[in-house]
Amino acid sequence: MTKRSHIAVPLLVVLASGQAQADFYSCKDNNGHLITSDRPIPECADKSTQIYRNNGILKAEIAGALTPEQRRTAELQQQQREAAARQAEADKKEQRYLLAHYPTEQDVELERKKALDAVQAKIAAEKKNIAINTDAMNKVHTELTQLPKDQPVQINQKKNKEDDLKLTIAQSQKLILRYQTDEQSINREFDETHKRYIELITNHK
Repeated sequence: MTKRSHIAVPLLVVLASGQAQADFYSCKDNNGHLITSDRPIPECADKSTQIYRNNGILKAEIAGALTPEQRRTAELQQQQREAAARQAEADKKEQRYLLAHYPTEQDVELERKKALDAVQAKIAAEKKNIAINTDAMNKVHTELTQLPKDQPVQINQKKNKEDDLKLTIAQSQKLILRYQTDEQSINREFDETHKRYIELITNHK
């Protein structure tokens, strides 16, 4: 039994029509007209439907089908919830790592120093190489200026050696610049780690 009402009909009036023991379904059609029935209403398949007990108390509500825009909004909200959940889990993992890896604040700085010492040792080694190769290049250059012009083979050999030493020095200089960039990255990383560690310790007090 389906009844279509074009005005607002009190639900209890409908319920008093002889179906005292049945649940009643209610929804509004595309024109906003109230539809009631003692069984699921086909016209309400894509609309919000309320199910009432025979005493007029709301038993359940069935959500209607989402519009494309509502579906996109729901999907976006779900993606945001999932992203927030992933971030929360990542934060928990980071917190567990920090507390396990750095028992105290001083341990963070000790780890920074250890990382910086390794890079600075590489810089020192390259500077030493530059000094050694610069001395060698200066020596070759001096020898080159002292060679008679009638010894082209020896002159070319000295020039080639001088060029090789220049190239070696340039490579060491490039390595130093790269290691200095590494130093900056290490400091930025440990600055952030230190900050996060302090926040974590403060929040756990």
